[in-house]
Amino acid sequence: MNENGGLLGAYVLYTPKDMKLGIQEEWNLCCDVACFLILDGGKQIEYARIHGFHKSKVHRIVNKLIEMGIIRKLVRSAYIVYGKGPNWHYCEDRLTPYPLYSGNFIYTINTSMRLHANNMSTGVMINNPPDPLVFSKKPGWTCKVMQYYRSDKVGYSLTNEHENGKLLLQSYPNGKSTLQFRPVNERTFPVSSVNLTIGLERVKQDYYCLADYALNYLDMDIDPRLILDEKYIEGTTDVAFANVSDTVFTDIKSNGSIEHCLEGIGSAWGDSSKNTRTGKIFFEKGDYPEMTFPVAVKYVNALENGETILGPYTDQYNIPSIGQATHHARVGDNP
Repeated sequence: MNENGGLLGAYVLYTPKDMKLGIQEEWNLCCDVACFLILDGGKQIEYARIHGFHKSKVHRIVNKLIEMGIIRKLVRSAYIVYGKGPNWHYCEDRLTPYPLYSGNFIYTINTSMRLHANNMSTGVMINNPPDPLVFSKKPGWTCKVMQYYRSDKVGYSLTNEHENGKLLLQSYPNGKSTLQFRPVNERTFPVSSVNLTIGLERVKQDYYCLADYALNYLDMDIDPRLILDEKYIEGTTDVAFANVSDTVFTDIKSNGSIEHCLEGIGSAWGDSSKNTRTGKIFFEKGDYPEMTFPVAVKYVNALENGETILGPYTDQYNIPSIGQATHHARVGDNP
């Protein structure tokens, strides 16, 4: 809240000095104005006179309601007539549209997410690894030769496309091989705790199918306990959210990727990940925030509870990036 008690950030609506409202109360006020204009057919000046507000305050509320898509102008005759906007449902259920706090337009629940394995670079070690040149000739496998810098040794990276995702077999010159499981990550879900759970269950299904294929069809010598434990799968699953901010998108385009720490939630990062099958980026403005599944649970809970999420793009507080925090800890200066 600011000292005037108005809606924070981009939605600043000033109230009388002796009247300080919470976020829900402020939203109820906005809904009352919208209902008075549309359902009662009233005028801005009438609402201001009835409730003792200055007409400029009601005018600001109306402008924000239009900007947020709650109401829309219909015709201009003797006075402006308003109709229901595409987001009118926020007035009907009286739930505050996210976000209503300073800077948190970036952290919004009205977007999409996708769940995917985070493709641990080490993969799972294979005992008695297969000959990569033999596997490269099997149906469904593609092979790339990895030339090592300042060495005449080569390794092999083999990919197998599967209906539940893909397997990545990497064979190194030292004779060791690893296998990565990459479940399908093209499915998107609206952001909610329910969909977060549903998404994880589908990732697990894909993961189990890929593991079964590797163990029982390809006869990979891997300890099943390493890959079939639910906690292991959750720990190797990331959740990427569709970025809605032009500011963040500019940063992603300029830097290639970004990484930050969200206070009280955890590490988040973002990039413009592409779908390897279609060649298109998954989300129009990139994936941000992206985080591990356990962190995503806290993130979605915070969104659903209407909590303020502080981060590097908020006005209230500037959280240093992980790189900055490391630098400060190393040289002993203050963030």
